[in-house]
Amino acid sequence: MAGPVMPRVVSAAVAAVFLGLLLSAADAGLNASMFPTLDFVPVPAEEADVAVELATGLVVSAERLPLRTNGRYIVDRLGGRVKWSCVNWHGGQQQSWVMGGLQAQPVRKVAARIASLGFNCVRLSYSTEAVVHNPMVPHDRLTANPQLYNKTFLECLDAVVAALSQEHVMMILNNHMSKAGWCCNINQDEGLWYTPEFNSSQWQTSLVTIAARYRNNLWVVAHDLRNEPHSYNGLQPVWGGGDPATDYKMAMQNAGNAVLAVNPDTLIVIEGLCFGMELRFIKHSPMELDLPNKIVYEVHNYQEFQFSTLFTSHFYAWSFVRSIIGTVAGVLVAVFLLVCYSCHRLRWPWAPRGVFLVTFGSWITAVCVPSLAGAITAYIYYMKYCNYIAELDIKYYVHLAAWGTVMGIILLVLGFVRYGTCGKEYTRLCTPDTSPESRRRRSIEIKDSDDEGSSEMSEDEAEADSGVGLGGPDLSDEDEPELACLKSFVRAKVRATGGGGPCCFQRCGSCRLLGNRTIGNEWRKRTLARAEWDCGICCLWQMFCGIPALLAVLLVLWAYALTAPMYRQLESEFDRKWGFVLENGHPYTAPVWMGEFGAGAKGTYWVNFVRYLAERDLDFAYWPLNPDKLATGWFDDWGKWTPYDNGARWDEDSYSILDSDWVSVREPWRVLDLRPLMKSPAGAVLNTQPCLRDVLGRVCGG
Repeated sequence: MAGPVMPRVVSAAVAAVFLGLLLSAADAGLNASMFPTLDFVPVPAEEADVAVELATGLVVSAERLPLRTNGRYIVDRLGGRVKWSCVNWHGGQQQSWVMGGLQAQPVRKVAARIASLGFNCVRLSYSTEAVVHNPMVPHDRLTANPQLYNKTFLECLDAVVAALSQEHVMMILNNHMSKAGWCCNINQDEGLWYTPEFNSSQWQTSLVTIAARYRNNLWVVAHDLRNEPHSYNGLQPVWGGGDPATDYKMAMQNAGNAVLAVNPDTLIVIEGLCFGMELRFIKHSPMELDLPNKIVYEVHNYQEFQFSTLFTSHFYAWSFVRSIIGTVAGVLVAVFLLVCYSCHRLRWPWAPRGVFLVTFGSWITAVCVPSLAGAITAYIYYMKYCNYIAELDIKYYVHLAAWGTVMGIILLVLGFVRYGTCGKEYTRLCTPDTSPESRRRRSIEIKDSDDEGSSEMSEDEAEADSGVGLGGPDLSDEDEPELACLKSFVRAKVRATGGGGPCCFQRCGSCRLLGNRTIGNEWRKRTLARAEWDCGICCLWQMFCGIPALLAVLLVLWAYALTAPMYRQLESEFDRKWGFVLENGHPYTAPVWMGEFGAGAKGTYWVNFVRYLAERDLDFAYWPLNPDKLATGWFDDWGKWTPYDNGARWDEDSYSILDSDWVSVREPWRVLDLRPLMKSPAGAVLNTQPCLRDVLGRVCGG
C-alpha cells in the first residue's frame, strides 16, 4: 500500500528542495545586486609595511589655526576644510594617571610615531578626579621617561601636549569620566556628568582648569566635555526639561560657555546620548552657545551598538541563520503540500464560521504574543540606558504587537461566543415556555434543524444521530421533552457546523476515510463524496492555516537575515540616528565626529563601517592607539559586566593600532584602511584582507 503515496512524498520533497534552492538563489542575487560590497583588490607587499612614514599632506600649519565650524565641516581660520583624522591615546583617565606607553618609549617618540602613521590629531582622555586631586604618577608607568619621575598628572599631561605640539598634531582633550578607571558599562555610576564622589560643579571646574591651562597652545583645538553619557541608578539624561539632575543639554551648554569664556578660540565637542549613539533630539532643539560656529557633535560606534552586528559577532553568521530558515521553510512547504493533498482527497470540507474565527484568532495570537513579549522586554532593557531608542524605535513594535494580540483575542472570543457554544441557542430553543405560540415556534425550529443534512448518513453520522460519542447521555425517544430537545439540537449542530467548537473534537472518522483514500482501497477512486467535518479535518484545517502563517514569519526573518549584514542596513541606522545632522541648510546642521570606533578583525562590520565613513567624509578618531588597558572587568557575550576579583589589571586591547613595543603596528590592515579616510574627500577603502569566519571565528561577523 506504500506505492501510491510515494509519488506524493517525492513531489513534496522536490518542492522543499526547490524552495531551498530558490531562497539560496535569492540570497546570492540580492547580495550581488541590491547590496554590492567592495571588491577584493590585492595590495602590493611593499605597501603592507606601514612602519614607514606616510606622506599624507594632512598636517595643519599653525597659520591656519584656530578652527571654527561652517555648516557640516570644521574649517580653518581661512575657511578651508580641516579634517580630523585622529586616534585615541588613553591612559590619563585611568588609575595610572598618565597616557599609556611612557613606560615603553620616550614621549617624543610616541608623538612622532602617531604623526608618522598619518594621524593629524589625537583625542587625549582624562578624569575629573585626576584634575581635582592631581596625583603623582607611579614610576613604573614612566620608566622610558625618567625626566617625568616625581611629576603629577598635570605635569605629565603638559609633557604629552608639548610633544604632540612639536609634531604639529592637533589635540582634543576629553573629560572621559569622573572617578579614574575604565569606562563604560551600564552599572557604573559614570553615566551622567557627575557622580556621588564628584559633583557637577567639580566636573565643570575640571573642564575650565584644563581649558585655561592650554589656552595659549593653538594645537589644543577642542574640548570634549563628556564621554558616553547614559542612565544610572534610575536617572536618565535627557535633552532639555530644565531639571539640573538630568538635563544634559543645559549641563553641556553651561560647561561649553564656561570653557569658551576662558578660551574663545577653542571648539566645543558635545557627545550624543545613549553611549554616544543618539542625536535625534537635536533635530527639534539644537544646541546654542554664546559664541557661534563652535559646536562639533560626537558619536561612537562598535559592533555591539547594533543588534545586527552584535548578533553575528557574538553568536552565528547571518548566512547560517538564512540556511536554517531555508531548511525549516522547505520542510513546512512539504508538509503543507501533503495537507493540501489530504484535503483534496477529502473533497475540501468547508470549515464552520466559528472555526474560521477561532483558527485565525489563535494563529494571530500565537504569533503576536511572543512578539509582544520580546518587544516589551527590549523596551524595558533600552529604557535602562537609552529612553530615546526605546521611545522612538522599540515602542512602535510594542504597539504593533499589542494591536495584533488584541485582534487575535477578539477573533478567538467572537468565534467561541458567537459560534463555538451551544448555550444560547439551546436556551432559546429548549427552555420550557408554557405559551402555545412559543412551543409551536420551537418545534418548527427544532424540526428544521433536525432535518438539515439528513438525506445521507454515514456510519459515523448514524452514531452521532444516536447520541453515542457526543460526550452526553444516550438519549432515547422516551426522553423528557427537554432532553429530546437537547438530543435533536446537538444532532443538528454536529451535522451543520461540526459541533461548533468542542463538538468537533468528539469524532475522527475523517482519519479513517483519509487513510482509505490515500493508501487504502479507495486511492484510485476519482469521484468521492465530501467528508463531514470532524476532529481530523479540524487538525488539517489548523495546519492549512497555520503553516502559511509560519512561512510568512520565516520569510520576514529570512529577509532581515539577508539585509542585516549589508551596508544599507548600517547606513539606514546611522542616518536615522545621527547622520541627518550632516545635511546642510538646517538649523541643526553641524560637523559630526566619529570619536570612537574600532574592530578586532576586518569583518563585515568593519568593511561596512569604513565605507560609511568614506561616503560621508566623516571626521574620525580610532580607538585606541594603546596595546593594553588597565581594566576592572570584562563583558560576556550577553553584554553582562563581570568585575575582576582582584581589582584592576592590565589586559591586552585587541583593537589597538600599536603593538606592545609602542612602535610596531599590530595589524597593518587597520592603518591601510584608515589611510584613505584621512583625506578629504575620502578615498575608497579597499577590501585588502577579507576576514574568514572559518579561520578567525565569529569576530568576522557575516
